[in-house]
Amino acid sequence: MMMKRMDYNSTSTCVSVSTTTRATSGDASPSSSSSSDLDRPAFPVRSEGEPSSSNGDSSSSSSSPLTPPTASQRRVIDQMITLRTRLNERVHKANAYSKFLEKQLAKRDEELNEARRALSRAALESETLRVAASDLRRQNLPPTDALVARLDRMSRACRRDADLADAGCSREVPVTWRGNASDVRLMGDFDDWTRGFHLSPEWNDRGDGVGDVFSCVCVLPPGTYQVKFLVDDQWRTTDDWPTVGEGFERNMVLRVD
Repeated sequence: MMMKRMDYNSTSTCVSVSTTTRATSGDASPSSSSSSDLDRPAFPVRSEGEPSSSNGDSSSSSSSPLTPPTASQRRVIDQMITLRTRLNERVHKANAYSKFLEKQLAKRDEELNEARRALSRAALESETLRVAASDLRRQNLPPTDALVARLDRMSRACRRDADLADAGCSREVPVTWRGNASDVRLMGDFDDWTRGFHLSPEWNDRGDGVGDVFSCVCVLPPGTYQVKFLVDDQWRTTDDWPTVGEGFERNMVLRVD
């Protein structure tokens, strides 16, 4: 009886080993399940002296030097840097001109408010004088000295306000530059040296795009300004105008009456 039980147990052991082998081999044929297959590892084993391929690739890629850009790539990079610099300059000039316009707008608003207050005072005084003149007419009386004095004061006030309004009106000022150039602008503190006025070249029959005489009509309010010509990105002055300062700070003086 003991021998039979041992045979049964050994048979169970063989069956379990065979089942495990089939489950491990997957889709492999039963004939390939041998002792050599059981001893073979499921993945390759690296020996101690063999370097890792993944580590070797990463170290070689990290230690390899960067490839310098080609000549065409370098030209593209230089063009992008130049365009960015020009764009920054234009943005800076636009911001400066915007601030100048804000100051001018605030100044104009104050002038308009002052003119409105002056007109309100004149309207009130006119209404008062009209009532006084109507009373004198009903009484068949001649104008009194007080009424004449008030009329005189009102006349002087109106003339003063008219002069102030005229002082704020812009004037047309012709400007001319003579000399060989491609682009000429009149810059000045009338707009905080931001945009200036572009001078147009007079027609010539050479057709080379270079003019000898440039002119424009500047519209400016009365005042005294310091100006300078910007000729082909170079600051220039002329002896035809009065100047102030020396060296690089030498500017021309433009008086608008």
